[in-house]
Amino acid sequence: MTEADFQKISGLVYELSGINLHSGKKELVRARLGKRMRNGQFKSFRITINMFSRIKQAGVVQLLDSISTNFTSFFRGRKHFDYFNGVLTGGHPPEEKEWKKLRFWSAGCSSGEEPYSMAIATLETLENRRSGT
Repeated sequence: MTEADFQKISGLVYELSGINLHSGKKELVRARLGKRMRNGQFKSFRITINMFSRIKQAGVVQLLDSISTNFTSFFRGRKHFDYFNGVLTGGHPPEEKEWKKLRFWSAGCSSGEEPYSMAIATLETLENRRSGT
């Protein structure tokens, strides 16, 4: 995928959905669309771009399904929660009054498992800290 191909795909996705695919997403787009190319659905990135450009509304779901994460679950991305737990329990944990300053943000949660996972992880960490485990 050339930079021009990525820019066209990025522009089309933004135009159709408002999703901003910045340059850091180029490899993700290449991998996701490349998988569809290997499965025989697309012959090249240029053909892919042309197809989605022509059939905009009908093709937007197919394009977005190709480049987005389409599942949710509790503790999805376990390494993130392991890291989170390590930061909160390692070294010099914050004073109790500082825990009130924690803020969390979870974007794109279709049914809410991710923010519930963050709340569970935080409560478990606080409970373990209180009990000394």
